[in-house]
Amino acid sequence: MKTRVVIVSCLVSAGIASAQPKAPPKPAPRPMAPCAPLDGASPRFVSAGGTTTACFTSSDETPVETCFAFSATQAPKAVTAPAKSAAKPVSEVKQDAGAWAVCTGGACKPVGKKLAAALATAAKEAKENDATATFTALASDDGKHVAFGSNLWVVAGDKKLKLKAPKEYKGNIDKPELGGVELVGGAIIANWYNCAGPCTQAVLVDAKGANRGKWFGGGFAFPLDAKRLGVLSIESANEFVVIDVATAKQTSRLAIDMGGVTPAGAAKVDESTAVIAYQTENGWTVGFVAAPAGKPVAKGAMYNIAACPR
Repeated sequence: MKTRVVIVSCLVSAGIASAQPKAPPKPAPRPMAPCAPLDGASPRFVSAGGTTTACFTSSDETPVETCFAFSATQAPKAVTAPAKSAAKPVSEVKQDAGAWAVCTGGACKPVGKKLAAALATAAKEAKENDATATFTALASDDGKHVAFGSNLWVVAGDKKLKLKAPKEYKGNIDKPELGGVELVGGAIIANWYNCAGPCTQAVLVDAKGANRGKWFGGGFAFPLDAKRLGVLSIESANEFVVIDVATAKQTSRLAIDMGGVTPAGAAKVDESTAVIAYQTENGWTVGFVAAPAGKPVAKGAMYNIAACPR
């Protein structure tokens, strides 16, 4: 009798188990929508055929580049990253046959002893600070000036120029310091700051090191055409400024509400248009600025790209 009870009990238990409905299969995870990383790096831009592509790189151990193509009439869509290419400078600083030289159009001319020594020291210090670092010095298009870090040299005279802070700093308690020198097309730009940052103020400099024109907020400067610079200011001001290189006059400006200092980027699309990008709390804003010669700067199409989850 005991055996029968056990057998019946097992059969009942098995029947109950088999009568229970099967759990539904788990739904497949939805593919994540394309997004841009909020890692603080400036995007790279490629413009061709009426379309601009902005590529954002993550700060992962193995960086991933995510790219979006857009135009004045087409919202951003995820695309395959275009090939990386850098425009070859008109003039460049490099070591030729073991000696530092400025090379223009394939012809290289050794720099003077003082500049050569300064370049060697700067290159050595860069390696000591970071063994993987590549030291880079810039040459002006005409090959007459060399800049690296906060140094500006006249090649022909083998002379380092002493630069002065913009007059707007006069009377300020905090003493300004030279943060760096840029050579952009035919323009020389000196960047100054007097705080823990970011608060950079930039000013054009002439061939002898004297300041030209009024200061503008530090940021991203590039030639719009042979006569004008475009500058996306992200420090001390949030705006797009157009500057006439010959006169140093700021011919037009457009305020851009970025919400303060934020990672950003900008580049030339054509002689009348620039692409800009800046990071927000929820992603990136990308779009265009119209800057035709002789006309005021105007905001063009702007788009939002969602941020990747952190």
